[in-house]
Amino acid sequence: MFYDDSMHSIPAILAFSSAEFESKLQLALSLTDEVQIDIMDGQFVENTTIQLADIVSLPKSGIYEAHLMVVDPVAVMPEIVRLEITRVVVHIESDNVAVAIERYKHRGIAVYLGINPGTGVEKLHPYITQIDGVLVMTVIPGFGGQELIPEALDKVRVLKREFPNLVIEVDGGVTHNTIHAVKDAGADAAVIGGAILKAADPKKSFEDLSRV
Repeated sequence: MFYDDSMHSIPAILAFSSAEFESKLQLALSLTDEVQIDIMDGQFVENTTIQLADIVSLPKSGIYEAHLMVVDPVAVMPEIVRLEITRVVVHIESDNVAVAIERYKHRGIAVYLGINPGTGVEKLHPYITQIDGVLVMTVIPGFGGQELIPEALDKVRVLKREFPNLVIEVDGGVTHNTIHAVKDAGADAAVIGGAILKAADPKKSFEDLSRV
């Protein structure tokens, strides 16, 4: 995946019902064709969102990234394939990481590894040559609306120094006040929830965040 010098902003959908999901999806797709879908199983994190099995279908025009905050990312593969999701984020802290990478890649699905604030970047090293990117969490995953943890951006700096060509997304607490710090750290893309989808003017907010 190629990113230019401007910040690549990806709206994130955190939804607890089918109606909420559809509403947010329509709004996100009116702004851009790339959307992240948060999936939480209530075990890996202390929250439960809409599940992939609850999604009947996704518009073919979109590019979808599923952020799998689940204990076993392999178990949801049939739904990922059914929905024709382009990319998955598998957390390094989850189970069956190596198996998940191999199986998703075998199906032609791009794999990013997610890493939580409390996990050292060395945990990613065995998989770097196998993956398509890294998603650096800048909040403790599980709930929206949290403030960005500045120290978590150190992971972005370290990874960019060690692996200059690695695509890095940042997820958590990205707002108009923090987007510059995210870019300055070296991130290629920012996953953004409330600052876009809950804004008074989502279109303007998305455009402003993407111009950084």
